[in-house]
This record gives sequence, structure tokens and C-alpha cells, in this order.
Amino acid sequence: MSKAIPETAPAVIIGGGIIGMSTLYHLAHRGVPAVLIERRKIASGTTWHAAGIVGQLRDSTAQTELGKYTARLFRDLEEETGQSTGYKQNGTINISLSDVRHEQLLRTHDHAARMGIPSHILSPQEVKEHWPALVIDDVQSGLFVPSNGQVNPLDVTIALSKGARQKGAQVFEGTKVERLEIRDGKVVGVVTDKGIIATDQVLIAGGMWSHLFGKSHGITVPLHAAEHFYVVTEPVAGLPSTQPILNIVEERNYWKEDAGKILIGGFEAQGKAWAKDGIPEDFEFDELPFDMEHVEEDLMRMFARMPSLEGLGIKTFFNGPESFTPDGRPYMGPVPDVKGAFLATGMNSNGILNSGGTGLTLAEWMIDGRPSRSMAPLLAARAHPFQANTRYNQDRAAESVGFHYGINWAGRQVHSARGVRRVPLHQQLKTAGAVMAERIGWEVPMYYDAENPEWSDSPSLRWKPWSEQVKQECLAARDAAVLLDQSMYAKILVQGPDAARALNHVCGA
Repeated sequence: MSKAIPETAPAVIIGGGIIGMSTLYHLAHRGVPAVLIERRKIASGTTWHAAGIVGQLRDSTAQTELGKYTARLFRDLEEETGQSTGYKQNGTINISLSDVRHEQLLRTHDHAARMGIPSHILSPQEVKEHWPALVIDDVQSGLFVPSNGQVNPLDVTIALSKGARQKGAQVFEGTKVERLEIRDGKVVGVVTDKGIIATDQVLIAGGMWSHLFGKSHGITVPLHAAEHFYVVTEPVAGLPSTQPILNIVEERNYWKEDAGKILIGGFEAQGKAWAKDGIPEDFEFDELPFDMEHVEEDLMRMFARMPSLEGLGIKTFFNGPESFTPDGRPYMGPVPDVKGAFLATGMNSNGILNSGGTGLTLAEWMIDGRPSRSMAPLLAARAHPFQANTRYNQDRAAESVGFHYGINWAGRQVHSARGVRRVPLHQQLKTAGAVMAERIGWEVPMYYDAENPEWSDSPSLRWKPWSEQVKQECLAARDAAVLLDQSMYAKILVQGPDAARALNHVCGA
């Protein structure tokens, strides 16, 4: 006989993937025995089919610290719980095929040194020593981070569940959350198909289900599921279990050892949104049809990079859904308009390597009222009401797949879901030669060039094709006068008897 749903709980977590389970684990270890509700089996949505790559170096110091914490957690979790996690530190190698990517690897190498993470710049020949069958004619360099690794996602989720339950947390599988009880803008309970749980804190960690669930409560969760493809070869003779993971972002693929075989996955520039009519009710540990035509170009790059694949053979062609957000970053933290509601969702295929740090951070947020590190780029509060539009998220998710790999650079622009928000003078600005960029849905004039009104997509880390125009605008602002249209900027209303004194204190002039 299954145990009954409790009538009350200090916190309820919706979603039994690795993110929800990590938060349950960290709450329990802080003395908060929360309850986790999972519609089917734990890890049965996206977590189970993840590649399980564990990297530490992220965009900011705070996020890198959380990546380091995740690696330590995976290392120690097996000893704590007795449950195997499959974690091993076999390292990662990122390679460069261009000057821009080589410069990025050098900067990442410097960032690693600042963060106390050992890394090494490799020559093309040193890259080949790790991956002997690789074609390296166009390889400029590699960056090796020995302390990175990989983990079995399903096993580590089970280990987190075990560690949480040992501290008093409860997990209920096969239980559907029907809605939140919200009164006067506050969470007061969670309604399931097996009963109501009274609580004043809820974490929505439902992955690709989070968007429509949040939308049904007036909570904006901008994300949508997209298809993610990978292949697994036949067994490779002599392939060591310590084979470093290989990332080739310019060719949009990653390579890793997988039980004596090679798993090769890719993040195509333009992906495929999935389940536009809704996720099937019975979805659980499901695969999607493998679209050979869609990924043919990516597969050709893989075979060209390692010609021996042709003789080796492919054992598995896999396709599974993952959630992607409009800007390629997760949504974490408190929901602005519903007190007691939190988000931890939209991991953009980084759920495994984000999981430990995300669980730690959300536990701090829910217990202490704020995290111990700045999470500003990931705040749930950055979502705008227009991003509740499901069609917008579907269109952008297909492009967001490509954000994950490919070269990121200042000036890289999105192409999907454009023209959502326009300033009143939009057409007049275009007529004057404005070249538009997208900023949180707004079409913003970035510079003026009537002769060449198209945005340049050529990656550059220094002087851009449009830098001269921006220079002239800056000089005009300094020496003459400029008109700035701030229609798209947030407006802050400061009220009260000391409003002027407060503003004089923070304003420079």
C-alpha cells in the first residue's frame, strides 16, 4: 500500500528530475524535510537521457563556483549514500578551429586560473594524443581541464533522492499536481490528484512542463521543448574508460566515452521545437523519432572529423526532448508576483552540470531569503509578460538550441521571434538607416548605416564591422548633441518624502 500524501509540508517541489531532486536533497540537509511530487517516475522526463557531462567553468565567478561545488557533490555523494553515481573525472578538451575560438580558449584558461581550476593549453598534436583517430589539420589549439568529468544522470538522481529521504524528505511518484492554491498573491497549498498539501513554499522544477503549468497560474516561465539528437557507436577496441570528453563548438558537437563506446551529440544552429500541441499525457522515458534529414549535415561533420566512424558503425540513433529558454539561460529564484513560489527550470541542456549548484542555491533562497552568491543573470524575475506567449517560445526554442554551441561573441544576434516590441518611431528610424538588434523583445537601433542596413554576423572579439559608426555616435554625443529613445528601458518610480534626497545620493549629476 502506497503512503498517503501529507496534509502539510514546509515546502513542496514539483518535478522529479535532477534539479528538483537536488533541491530536495539540499533542503533536507539544511533541516527542511520537503515533499517532492513527480507525475511519473523520477528522472523520466529529460534527466534520464542526458549525456551527463560535468563542466565547471561558466560565464561568471558565481556560476563557476557552483559548477565546482557540483563536481565535489558528485564525487562525495556515492560515499554518503552508498548509491553509485557513475562519476569519474576524465577531463574535458575544448578545441579551436579559428583565431576567434583560440582567443576564447586563452581567455577561458585565464578564467580557470583565477578560479583555481587547473587547465592546460594543448597543441594540435597533444590533442591527437588524447584522440588519435581525430583529423587535426585545421585544429589550432585545445584547452584541457582535467578535473571535469561525467556522471550517470539516472544513478545520481537516485542517489540524491536517497540522501534526501535519509534526512526526512519525502518523494511521491505517480502523483499529478493539478494546480497551486494561491490566496491574496501567496501560495497556500498544492492540489494533487491524491490530495491537498498545505504549504507556503513551492518550487516549480518541472522542466519542459513548467511553461504551461506556470502560465495557467499567471506565472511567466519562458521556455519550450526542442529535440536533441545524439548517436552511440559500436564498441571501440582499446577505448579507455578515462577518455577525456571532447567539445568542438565550431562544429557544434561533443564526444564522450560511454561504456566502451563513443557517444557523439550535437547542437545544430537551428533546432526543432517539439510538442507544439502539448506534451503527451503518458510521456515517460520516451524517445522521439530520429530525423536523419534534419541532422545529416551535423553527422557529416562528425564523420569528416573522425573518418574511422564509417568502419566502426553506429549502434544507437537517439532523439529526446529538452527545454530551452529565449536567452539560453535558466530561470531561478522567486516568482515576482506570487509570494512563496520559486522557479528552477529551463536548463538548456545544462541540467546535470547545473544540478548541484542549483539545488544548493534554491535551498538558500527558500530558507534564508536570498542566495549566498549573486544569481542576477539567472533571476526568474527577468521574465517579461510578453514571454508567456507560447508561440514566441516555440519559435525561439528552435534557435536557442544553437546558442549552446557555436561561437558566442558581442554582437551575435537572434533571428527568430523578431519584431515583438517596437518603439513608436520604429519605421522612421529604419528609414533613417537604423540597423536593429533585439533586446528582450524590443527592436533597438544599434547603429546607422543606410548603405548596408544588414547586421553583420561575422564573429569578432575586437573591432566590429560597425564599430566605426558607434565611434562616430559617441563623438557626436561628446561634442554636439544626440537624441536617445528610452522607450524600451524599464522605468523606476521613486516615491516618498525622501525621494529627491535618495535620487541625489545615487545620481552622478
